[in-house]
Amino acid sequence: MEVTLTPADREVSDIGQLLVVCPEQFAQATSVAGALADVSPDGTAIATVSAELHDRLAQGTVGAVVLIGSPDDPAVASLTAHLRHAAFSVAVLLVVPDSRRATVDLALACGAHEVVASQHPSVVTNGVRRAILRHQFTVMNTSMDIDPLTGLLSRVKILGALEAASRRCAGKAAGVGAIYVDIDRFKAINDTFGHAAGDSLLASVGERISSAIGEGAVKAGRLGGDEFLVVVEGMCIETLATAVAQRINAAMEAPFSLDGELLSVQVSMGVATNGGAEDPATVLHRADAALYRSKRGGRNRTSVSDDTDGELPHLQAARLGHALREGGLVLKSNLRLAVDSGQITACSWAPSWPEAGISGAELESRAVDAGLTLALNRWVIREAIGQSADRRHRISVRLGAGLLATAGLAEWICGRLHEHDVPAERLELLVDEAELSIEPVVLTNLNQLSDRGIRVGIDRFGSTVGSLAFLAHAHIDTIVLADDLVRGCASDVGRSAIVQGVTFTAQALGATVVAPRLGNPADRDVLLRAGCEEQEMPRHPALVAQAERMERGARRRPTQEQPSAGGRGSSSHRRGGATLQATPSRIGPAVQADGLLILP
Repeated sequence: MEVTLTPADREVSDIGQLLVVCPEQFAQATSVAGALADVSPDGTAIATVSAELHDRLAQGTVGAVVLIGSPDDPAVASLTAHLRHAAFSVAVLLVVPDSRRATVDLALACGAHEVVASQHPSVVTNGVRRAILRHQFTVMNTSMDIDPLTGLLSRVKILGALEAASRRCAGKAAGVGAIYVDIDRFKAINDTFGHAAGDSLLASVGERISSAIGEGAVKAGRLGGDEFLVVVEGMCIETLATAVAQRINAAMEAPFSLDGELLSVQVSMGVATNGGAEDPATVLHRADAALYRSKRGGRNRTSVSDDTDGELPHLQAARLGHALREGGLVLKSNLRLAVDSGQITACSWAPSWPEAGISGAELESRAVDAGLTLALNRWVIREAIGQSADRRHRISVRLGAGLLATAGLAEWICGRLHEHDVPAERLELLVDEAELSIEPVVLTNLNQLSDRGIRVGIDRFGSTVGSLAFLAHAHIDTIVLADDLVRGCASDVGRSAIVQGVTFTAQALGATVVAPRLGNPADRDVLLRAGCEEQEMPRHPALVAQAERMERGARRRPTQEQPSAGGRGSSSHRRGGATLQATPSRIGPAVQADGLLILP
């Protein structure tokens, strides 16, 4: 139940849309909303009942909530506290019946950002502005101290806590310990259940870490991604830190509820102390090195730093170089499907290092640290072409940092294609949007690749500023939308409009738009309606195995010429006046369910 009151003349908003709520009387809220709509610069005020607040706030267009009532009223006090401490980022103005000091203090104690004792439109509007400013100030300060997802200390704050503890314990019998915590196989959970479920898991893990460490001289924070840091301070620091790590491990034993399913989640930990009077940076580095040993040793374990941990980065670089030379790396594949037909259109390849237990972006990051980026990229391209030579769908490979700026790139790649007799149009090279530039060597390589028939695409499109402008400088065949751009587009009108604009622009330029793996079916449906022609298949082992079996069966059957459709969902593309028609393998009827493609 709601009433929207909008005057004819609307001005530029400085306070956003207002929600007016009076738990005792909806008519009074309607009256105040009407008066505000006549004088507020926004020109829009909505009277609503408390039951509808959640849906309205979820749209993200509300600048402030105006509550009318006495803080003595349990309904008003409860609603004020809920708005202040819930996930909604909104200012709260409480309109009270009198201006007595006790009433104002009680209203502020309930959680209101600002309090006024008059329903006059100008008084309320000015109060809303003050509430918004106070809310913004609170958010700015809180965001520096608290991680908004988990409620633990932020990265800056937890690292500051480690430094402060080290200063307090300098020259004393007490010591400082750092416990590095990392969720095992978190990326696979994100890929299977979606990023929304992954965020929910991070919040739950943060809650369990917080409950496990208790209070006292122990602090916990989130460093970023699925990495957490626990700082311990006290006597007998080695024993204390190990005991805290054991409590954290015990807190993870109970399964987590994720999208209605019970999921067993394990963590790896690395523990280090300043027993040798190390500075905070060294303690953190040794804890990270110990965590790496836990990962390499099979995960789901805790390693305590020893004397060899300081040498680990150099040893790791040497081991990675040896793995590249001696065949210690493997490629992992992931399928991409046409939206309308369910056909396999491409197979993307990413490196993995089984011995170290790392893959994908993490392995690429390790290669950067070891100075082996170019060697790793060349290995991936060479192996992907070789392993896909007898298939018919596209070969999709990410170009890592630096390779796109290497002279002679097109000639080297064409040489690898020639070795395996693979047509150039079957290869698709994806460049992360963050690595694009209009430097001459980069544009030259992109144009040379395109001239030779090799498909060039942009990965994680929309994750940085200036992505649309780059399309004017080079021919792009494929655009893989970034997760951050499309996540939540079903409930965000602005984000949905951006997605539609991007897909329309890409199609006008002749590029194929690819939807990322999304766990939210509503978000996926928005992308498909916007015109995404392909979607990345979730890395579900059963789905991948079934699709690959169907692919092998299709290769054994005689190839039939397929007429060029050229429409939406077609894998043909035109270059230089000639139409190149790919014939992706049919994987059979498919059913979409909860973000997964269920194969028969």
